[in-house]
Amino acid sequence: MAQRNPYKHYLRYFDGTDWYYHTIDNTGAYFANVTPTEIQRAPEGWQEYEIGWERGFTYYGMFTTYATPLKFHKDGAKILRYLLYNQGIEAKCELYVEKFNPDTYAYDLFFRGDLDFSQAQDEFDYVVVPVMENGFAAKLKAREHTPYEFAIDGNPDVQYVYDDGLLLQAKINWEGVAGQNFDFFPDLTYIDSEGTNVSIKFYEQNYGSGGPNSTFLQNTSGSSVDIELKCDFNFLVTTGIGTADANAQLLYGLYPIGSPISSYYYILNSSFTHHANVSHIYAGTDTQTITVPDGYGLVFLFRMEIIGGGGLVIPSGDYSTNVYGIDLAASFTNRFAATYTPHLYVKDVFIYLIKQISAPDVHLGVPDPDLTINTTWFDTVYTNQLAVSSGDGIKGLSGSKLRTTFADFFKFMNTEFGVAFVYDKVSNTVDLVFKTDVFKTSVSPYYPKISSVVNFKATPFTQESWSTLNIGSGTYSYDQKGDGILEITNGKDEFNNTQTYLSSLVRIQKTADYVSPWRCDMYGREFERINYSGKTISDSQNDNDVFALHINDDNSNTYTDPVTGNTINYHLIHRDPIVPGVWEIFNIFSPDTAYNILFSPKRSLVRNGDYFRACFKLNDNDYFNFQLSGKNNVGNLKMYTETLGFIDYNEGEAIQIAQLCPDGAELFQPVIFEFETNEQINLYNLIESDPYSFIEIVYLGVSYYGYILSVSTRPAMRGNAKFKMLATNTSIGTDLTNLIR
Repeated sequence: MAQRNPYKHYLRYFDGTDWYYHTIDNTGAYFANVTPTEIQRAPEGWQEYEIGWERGFTYYGMFTTYATPLKFHKDGAKILRYLLYNQGIEAKCELYVEKFNPDTYAYDLFFRGDLDFSQAQDEFDYVVVPVMENGFAAKLKAREHTPYEFAIDGNPDVQYVYDDGLLLQAKINWEGVAGQNFDFFPDLTYIDSEGTNVSIKFYEQNYGSGGPNSTFLQNTSGSSVDIELKCDFNFLVTTGIGTADANAQLLYGLYPIGSPISSYYYILNSSFTHHANVSHIYAGTDTQTITVPDGYGLVFLFRMEIIGGGGLVIPSGDYSTNVYGIDLAASFTNRFAATYTPHLYVKDVFIYLIKQISAPDVHLGVPDPDLTINTTWFDTVYTNQLAVSSGDGIKGLSGSKLRTTFADFFKFMNTEFGVAFVYDKVSNTVDLVFKTDVFKTSVSPYYPKISSVVNFKATPFTQESWSTLNIGSGTYSYDQKGDGILEITNGKDEFNNTQTYLSSLVRIQKTADYVSPWRCDMYGREFERINYSGKTISDSQNDNDVFALHINDDNSNTYTDPVTGNTINYHLIHRDPIVPGVWEIFNIFSPDTAYNILFSPKRSLVRNGDYFRACFKLNDNDYFNFQLSGKNNVGNLKMYTETLGFIDYNEGEAIQIAQLCPDGAELFQPVIFEFETNEQINLYNLIESDPYSFIEIVYLGVSYYGYILSVSTRPAMRGNAKFKMLATNTSIGTDLTNLIR
C-alpha cells in the first residue's frame, strides 16, 4: 500500500457562507475552488517548522497559536503571488493543515492560521509568509485598543439611577474692612469659598445698603441648613458726650428674606459699661451654630443697648466703632439635589464590545457571525449591580455616549474582580470567568498522563512577580475653585484612588499596574454631576471619562419624566446601611452617603488574592506593605470598615501574603516545569478542547501536576513536543520538595 502523506496543506478563505480553496489548475491559472483542494507542493521544511500554543497573561484565558514562517514553492508560491499582487497585504488566506492519524486512518486538524502578507518576501523561486492567528483571536489582537462609542442617552438598554449624591462640606469666608468707622452694619468683604456649596447664596455686606447686599448669607436650598459661624473680631467703640450708659452688642440677625429680623444671636453682649465719652476695645472669638430655614437670611450687625432701657439703643450718631479686624467663616454641609442619571450595565458594554470586535471585516480574515457571547459571570456575580456612565451621561446631557476600549474594560474587571477572558476556538465562544476557571482543579480528560519525560528542568516563574504594586482606580484632583487652586475640603478622604504596595522581593525590579482606567471615585463623579449638570455648552475634560457605579439590582422603583411624561424605572445607588456594631465605615466624612465601597483598592487586592498568593506562594510569611495612597485626609487616616466589631478591610494596612486566600486555594505555585515528550497524535485537538485543566507528568517515578503555559512541536509522525507547565498548588498534589535530591 502506498505511504500516506503525513500532512495535507490547504490555502483557503471564507466568504461568509462557504470555504473556497485557492487552487492552480493544469494550465497554471488561478481559481477559487469550493472543493477542498490541497496544494501540490508542501511548504519547504515542513518537517522542521515549528507550531505552538502559548498562554497569555494579558487576558489569562487566551492561548495564542504560532508557526515559524513558511517557504512556499511551485503552486503554493504562485497562489501567494496572485493574492499579494491582486489583493495586497490584506488578502484573505488561511493555512489549514491536517495530520494523518494511523489509529483512525483519517486526517485530523493539526493547525490553522492566517497568512500575514504584510511580512511576505517574494524571492525568485519561493515566497516566505509568516503565519498569524485567525478568526476572533486575530480580531481581538487588532482591535483590543480601538475606542468604540456606544449611546447612553436613547439606548434601549439604558438603566436609570436615582443619584442622590454625597453629603459635602462647604465654607465661606468674609473679612471686615480695616479702619472702617461704622454703625449698625459693618462692611463684610467676600474672600473665598472652600468645599462645595450647593445650598447657600452669599453676598458682600455693605454698610447702609438695603436689599440683598444688606445680608451676607441666604438659604434658598429648599430645606433648613445648620450653619456653623465662627467670628474673630477686634474693634474699638467710643461713646459720645452725654450719652446714656450702654452695653456693646455684636449679633447675627435671622430674618425671612424681604421681612424684618425675627431672631437675634449674640456674638458679643458686653458686661463692660459704656459711660459718656468712653472708649473700649473688644476682641475675641465666637463660634455657634444657627439653623437657617429655607427662605431665610443672616445679617451681621452692631448696636449699643441702653442699660435699663428696655431694649432701647443709642442712636448711631452718638457713638463710633472702628474696625481693627473682623474675620467671619460660615461652615455647613449640604447635598446636591437628586437627579436621575442614565447608565449602562457593564454586562451590556461587554456584549457591545465583543460584537464590534467580532464584526465581519474583509480585512481581518474569517468573520465570526456565529460567535457566542457567554455572560454567566455577570448573570451570577453582582447581578445587575455594575453600571457605567460617562461624564456627559452623569450630567444628564442629551446624546451622551460611552467611549471605551476592550483593553480598558478588561483592565477594570481584572483590577476589581480578578477575572480572565476566555476564547474557546472549538465552540467559538467568548466568556468572562474567574481565574479559577483557567486554572482548574480537575485533571485534563483529553490529555493522558505523561510518563515519558526527558530533558526535564524546573525554573522560577517570575513573569508575574513584582516589587511594587499600583492598584486602584486612579488619583484625580478635585479642583472646584478654579485657577489652579485645589479643593481643600471635599475629596481628601476619597478612598477609590491609586494605592502603592511593596513586596519583599529585591531581585525583581518590576511595577505591576492594576490601576483601572475606568473611574470609581465617588467625589469625582459627584463633582461632575454638580458642576456641569444641565450645561450643554461648557466643556469638561471629564466628559468622556468612564465612571463605574455599584447599584442595587432592583429597578422596580419608578418616576415620571417631567419632559415626556413617561414612567421610568430606576435603580438606587448601593449603600450598605451603617449599623453600629454590625457594619461601620471609619475615617471618611459621611459614611452614610458614601458609595462604591465595593471598588476600594484593598478589596480589589484581596479579590485578586488567589492569584497574587500564587505568584508569591514561596514567600507566604512575607507581607505586601502599604506604601502610599493618592489621597490623604487630615491626619493621614485611611478608610477602614468593621463587621461585627472587627476590622475587615483597612485601606492603609499591610497584608500578609498567607492571608490573601485560604491555604490550598492559591491558583498555582510559582515554578515552571519544562520537558520534552512524545507528541500525541491529535495534539491540536487535545489542547484546544481543554487547555485549562492540569496534566499529570511522571518524573523520576514521582507524579507532578501542571497547567500548560506553552507547547511547541515539529511535524513528524511521532515527533517530540516541548512543554512548559506551571506547577499546581499543593492541594492538587504537587510537592516541590520532591525535587530536592
